[in-house]
Amino acid sequence: MGTGRAFPYPCLVAVFLLFFSLLSCAKDGRIDEVMVMDDTRDILVYARAQDFLKEGTERLIYAGVTVRCTFYVNFYQKRPYWFDRRLSDQVVRNAVKYDNIKKTIYVTVRLDEKEMETSEFHDVGSAEHSLIELSGVPVFEVGRLNKAENYYVRIKAKIEKDDHSRFIRYIMVVLPFMESETGWYRKEFVWKD
Repeated sequence: MGTGRAFPYPCLVAVFLLFFSLLSCAKDGRIDEVMVMDDTRDILVYARAQDFLKEGTERLIYAGVTVRCTFYVNFYQKRPYWFDRRLSDQVVRNAVKYDNIKKTIYVTVRLDEKEMETSEFHDVGSAEHSLIELSGVPVFEVGRLNKAENYYVRIKAKIEKDDHSRFIRYIMVVLPFMESETGWYRKEFVWKD
């Protein structure tokens, strides 16, 4: 006869929930429409995350939950016969927040925790479009680049919700919204001055 130990059903349920939450955190979307340009002073990067927002994002925004899209932008110099040299790394956080009193949606852009701009929208579609867009982020000074050298930009995006709200715990039961991220996108270019 056996020891009579009961199978731990709560552990099985926990493993099952963990498995499905990891599946929902799988890489979704992609980085697209990447442009690397220069103005008289800086190298600027433009990009957009495609197929990235979940179906319920609009409902989360109108429920007052802050939704963030964080872009990680790394700028490298290619070096033959050696490791590539990272020249800069930027973190851009776009956050969308609905003001229920004014019936207005705000998208705030922060570059390395410094607020760059806040835009105001009256429709959620335009706000979501702005949320997943990287618009002219300066990554390196033009004067410090070497002519005819190879450089590249790596970009990754991650969408996340504000976990500080007690209300989000209720919404998670009704409306599943898990964090998701893109894979790294690489765009190469040669500096020609």
